[in-house]
Amino acid sequence: MQESKSAYEELMTKINELALRYNYTVAGKLRTASVLKLLTSNICEEKIRYDLEAKEEADSDDVFDSIYAERSSFATNVIIDVLKSALVKEGFIVRIATEQKSDVGRYDIVIEAGNPCIVYSNGQAKRIRIEVKASFGLSFEQIQRYLFDPSPLILARVLPSQVIKLDPLTLQSFIDFSARTLIEKSDRILNNKGYLVRGPHCPQCSNNVCPFFPKRSEDRRRLVTMNEEELAWEMQLFMNNLPRVATRVAELVLEEIKRE
Repeated sequence: MQESKSAYEELMTKINELALRYNYTVAGKLRTASVLKLLTSNICEEKIRYDLEAKEEADSDDVFDSIYAERSSFATNVIIDVLKSALVKEGFIVRIATEQKSDVGRYDIVIEAGNPCIVYSNGQAKRIRIEVKASFGLSFEQIQRYLFDPSPLILARVLPSQVIKLDPLTLQSFIDFSARTLIEKSDRILNNKGYLVRGPHCPQCSNNVCPFFPKRSEDRRRLVTMNEEELAWEMQLFMNNLPRVATRVAELVLEEIKRE
């Protein structure tokens, strides 16, 4: 007897159906991660449908100071260098990839564990994912998507000096609940029964036939940056905390590899 699909497999079937329905592709490939992000980051289902039709992605009109991106890139590089040294000392040979694409998003760092071969668990390659947050912000919508991947996720927050490991296997009830909720959301969109919800997302929506379409000023762009006092405080936190965070990430990665 054929086994029933998991909630995640059913969700990915719906996401593929949405991408096919609205021809949401790039270079002939379905943009599954982008469709999933639209589903998880929008409460207005009519906005999701409109963005799929218009081939748009969730975006902001704000312009962010490049320090945020530079700081994240620097933190990621330092963590990788510390991790490489720890792996070499322990005699492990692994493949490390950055900005790795998947069906649920793009990870900062992905490690394929092995010595030197890839370790396989339940027929799948054993991977360890690392998400680096160099600012105080944390996107729970992003974490929700990343939990659909069964491999361990190490979350490193530099400014608050926090490093934790999230194991999707221990959060299966939430993952199944989340997948079922998104399946029902997808069905409403596919059946043209999506909810129209007014909210703070409206100023970023370009659907000018929506009754909630806002009157806009000519220039809505806003520079997001820090003042000098905030910059000095965050720079001190960042530099003081990064060594500990990088070391802790390496420790958790080694623990995970040694478990196999």
